[in-house]
Parts: sequence; C-alpha cells; structure tokens
Amino acid sequence: MISLYGGKEAFADKLDSLFSAAPLIDFGFYPDVWNEMVEMVIADMGMFNQGNQPCHHIPYLYVYAGQSGKTQSIVRRIMTELYSCTPKGYPGDDDQGAMSSWFVLSALGIYSVCPGSTEYAIGSPLFERATVHLENGRDFTVIAEGNDDEHVHIRSLSLNGIPLDDCFLDHSQIMAGGTLTLEMTE
Repeated sequence: MISLYGGKEAFADKLDSLFSAAPLIDFGFYPDVWNEMVEMVIADMGMFNQGNQPCHHIPYLYVYAGQSGKTQSIVRRIMTELYSCTPKGYPGDDDQGAMSSWFVLSALGIYSVCPGSTEYAIGSPLFERATVHLENGRDFTVIAEGNDDEHVHIRSLSLNGIPLDDCFLDHSQIMAGGTLTLEMTE
C-alpha cells in the first residue's frame, strides 16, 4: 500500500488527510443519521471513526511509514478521549469485543495490525507498568518510564535490555516473556 501511494512520506500525507479532513456524513443507503456518524463528528479526528471496527488499525499505519510519533499521539488521544468507565465508554458498538480488545492491547502499548500476522506495532502505553501473565507460565511486562499525559511519545525502547531499532515486536518475543522498556518523552 505504501508503494502504491508513492512511498512512506506520501502514504503518511494520505493518513494525515484522513485525520484532518472535515467530517462528511454520507447516508448511503441509511435512512437517517446513526450513532457512529455522530460519534465521528464529535471525536474531531477528521474522517477517522474509531467506532467502525475495520478502522482500528489505521492509527498504527504511521509506524510502517516511519512516523511512529503520530501513531503514539493519535492512539493516546483515542484512549483518553473516546473511552471511559461510563455507560457510553465505547466509541461505537463493542461488536464481539473488538473495541475492548483494541483498548486492552493499545493500553499495553502494542497492537496486532494485520490479522494472521505475528507482528505487533508499538504505540503509546497508557500505564507506567503492566504485566501480562501468559498461558505458558511466563510474564510479559511493559514499563513506560516517565509516562503521563504529557509524555506520550517514545524516546527509546528495549526488550530485555536490548535496544530495539523500530516500533515492532513479534508474537514469539512476547510469548518468550520478559520486559519491554519504553522511555517516554513529550
């Protein structure tokens, strides 16, 4: 897809236009406005609609374009502005747990962008520390040093003390257990 758009910069520009465009409601075959259309406008993220589950991967595509900072900003904004512990805490309908799983993975700082792939893109974890107790008896811990509302970007990252060159993990790395350490910055 990046090649079809003419390279990483052109692809990132296309993503930028999605998040900055004026929201346009197209009724299509619907007779009236429905909740996800209204939520898209209220979210003020252009034509991006977190309430539409097939869009969940889109903020993470910046990582593939070499602009992971944009992923980190957008994902953190989605988690803090569109999700809450209230009856209206999901943007859209939580069909089959898609909204919940997006939030849980994103709050850990990872997301499986492409179903069937073992690759996870790294975003912006919501917590300073979180541990997942894996079914194989191992633990996978994410530590986000200096993480708060102003420090949502990753300055550096390492897995088990070994620096990572990019914002990707493989499922086998997670299942091996260990610690993903992120140094957060503004």
